[in-house]
Amino acid sequence: MQKTKIKKPSFLLNALTYKLFFSSLAVTAFSSVANVNFLGSVESDLTYQNIDSNRLGSNDVFTLQIKPTAGALLNTRTLNGYWLGSVTHLQRTGSTAPGSDTYPEYQYGIDWEAIDNVLTFSGDGSLTYRNVSAADFLIADFLNSDDNLTSAQTDRVSARLTLLQGNWVRSTGTVSYSRTDADESALFQNFALDSENYSARGRIYNGDEAKRLFWSAKGAYVNTERSTRGLDDFVSRDASAYADTLIFGNWGVRINGYYEQNEVSENRAALSDNDEFTSYGAGIVYRQSSRRYIAVTVNESISDDPSVDGEQFVGLDTKWALSPRTSIDAELGKNNYGRRATASFNYETKYTNASLAYSDRVTNTSRLLTDETPIGIYVCPIDIGDVTGCAAQDDLNYVPVEGEQVIPILEENFTLDDSVILRESLVGSMGYTKGKIELAVSLQFSDEELLERQLSRDTQALSVESRYRLNRNLYFVNNVSYAILEQQSEDNPGVESKNLSIHSGFEKQLNPRLLFQTYLTYLDKNGNYGTGRYGSDYRDIRLSVGARYLFD
Repeated sequence: MQKTKIKKPSFLLNALTYKLFFSSLAVTAFSSVANVNFLGSVESDLTYQNIDSNRLGSNDVFTLQIKPTAGALLNTRTLNGYWLGSVTHLQRTGSTAPGSDTYPEYQYGIDWEAIDNVLTFSGDGSLTYRNVSAADFLIADFLNSDDNLTSAQTDRVSARLTLLQGNWVRSTGTVSYSRTDADESALFQNFALDSENYSARGRIYNGDEAKRLFWSAKGAYVNTERSTRGLDDFVSRDASAYADTLIFGNWGVRINGYYEQNEVSENRAALSDNDEFTSYGAGIVYRQSSRRYIAVTVNESISDDPSVDGEQFVGLDTKWALSPRTSIDAELGKNNYGRRATASFNYETKYTNASLAYSDRVTNTSRLLTDETPIGIYVCPIDIGDVTGCAAQDDLNYVPVEGEQVIPILEENFTLDDSVILRESLVGSMGYTKGKIELAVSLQFSDEELLERQLSRDTQALSVESRYRLNRNLYFVNNVSYAILEQQSEDNPGVESKNLSIHSGFEKQLNPRLLFQTYLTYLDKNGNYGTGRYGSDYRDIRLSVGARYLFD
């Protein structure tokens, strides 16, 4: 059976691409007093699996897993960065999969403040393994789906300019370059990614001296050069602006405009060569401050699409801070594809935090992997195995300090297919920590429509993680996740998979460096959606014991 491998020539090319950038950062860092800390751990687990599938029947598998991890953290006055890498080696017996496999992974981030509070250079990236197919969401891993996993490498560099000292005018701007490279998997030979993204985003708005007239204008340009399966370039442009004039107290009049263009070199299915949309409108606004306002407008559209051109619709724009740690943001309008909306809710107290984000946008896999994170991140201790002991962080530019690592709040489900998609998604998280219990709940709903071919996918997923301290050094951990996945196309009227994952066990801290762990895992995939080694219908029961030792 073909084994998934990393494309080393691509890795070396990326390393050379970023060598000059990171070398300049290193020189700057070590010209001052640098604080560099190194850390490491090694983890070993022995796992017994009983896999009962409709394709291969019943299989008993024993797997020895060894995973060394190493990292470095850098902190100076102007530069912060980290690098964390691991290698997972598996040795199997009694399996139809290869007898041994090795999976290297890493993540890094660096942030250099070249000019205090004005100019910042950043870099980040990762090498991880992801599902090629969306059908195995939540249950595919190294132990049961090596034929459906592929290495996905992303690297990004960016420069951010922030001018916030002006009394009348303020502005921010970001330019970035990113590269995405994903291999073909053993199962899906035609699914791979090789793309480059060039983007520029900016905003200019009024300063604090504005009393009766408030205004803002922003825009974005993203060009994705796709080399996958001969796909052509995908270019997006959007811009929006508004002006609020207060007439009576906090009440006033708003005028606004919006422009969006999505361009692909070829003409396929629902996506034309140049989908262009413009709208303008006016309405009323109630404004207390830049963090507390609501505007409702009546708008009219201009489009080459006769069904959309001249259409009138109601638009909404609001930001409302209910407290310093609780806020609601929402923007509602239209474009060529129907409704256009973004919304978010953030809530935080001493023991509880919650986030909810909705978006409806035209995008593709490369952008989802590198540029678009819809909700936020968890900041976790470097040695943690789950997110129940983590703090939510909505600043996506956050760089972890000593002893911390960054974990996405939710890994969204999508196929590694670089086609242009109209993606509607709702993702949310809730965390609770008090006394002996830590709890984290996450959910996601997504609806994807591929605009270059007649295919759509839906995901509904819920995950609950908990960690309960039984005594000073003993914890009970539990993770229950469930997902319903659907796909429809012209050739196939509909397929569905219901995926369930239950992971429970005990963790015993024998001393500050040594952790003993034992887990029982139950995985169940049911339906007719999925083509992995074990088919679309199988059950995987596991018992594992292991230990983790920390170095510093």
